[in-house]
Amino acid sequence: MDGEGRVAARFERVHWDESQVVDRASEVLRAVSGSTLAARLSVNIELAPNDASAHLWYGMYWALLQRREASLPELRFAQQLDPLSIQTSTYVGFALYLLRDYAQVIAQSQESLKIDPQNWGSHANLGEAYHQTGKYIEAITEFEKAKELSDSPALLAELRHADGAAGKNAEARRVLAELKELSKRQYVPAYAIAVAYLGLGIERKL
Repeated sequence: MDGEGRVAARFERVHWDESQVVDRASEVLRAVSGSTLAARLSVNIELAPNDASAHLWYGMYWALLQRREASLPELRFAQQLDPLSIQTSTYVGFALYLLRDYAQVIAQSQESLKIDPQNWGSHANLGEAYHQTGKYIEAITEFEKAKELSDSPALLAELRHADGAAGKNAEARRVLAELKELSKRQYVPAYAIAVAYLGLGIERKL
């Protein structure tokens, strides 16, 4: 077993999935910032009540803490203030993903892509939502589009994971090899390779 395989095994032992990452991040955010960050973000809104970004980041904060009732009004108001902003639209999609509202992620991402069809973040959000709802072929299509627009190693990992989930093991292994080759030329987070291994189910053979 190589080093990356051992990382995958450790991920499997703690039953890794994306929801646990969000849960852990939420715990850290609560422990580190308490109400201080929320207060600062709230002050930003008081100082600039019509600033879309102020409402966007306040909504993102609450999304990370799984506070849907606090997050959604801020996110929607940010969109009302700047309806043609692809950044706002894409981040709203990601916030909905954090809230695990995958149907809304799909709808939001499709709207984002009407603003900018070349926005890789919206394709990635769409791919994540499809993946979480078991639409693996659709997920692969979106991750492929995102990969054409960005060289992020995380996209390769997600594509590889979706390939494995869809039973396309040969393609999944090709993408994994590409990811490992990329790691020789630039930094690739260990978690990205672990995600790739998990898609193939290699950890169940370790």
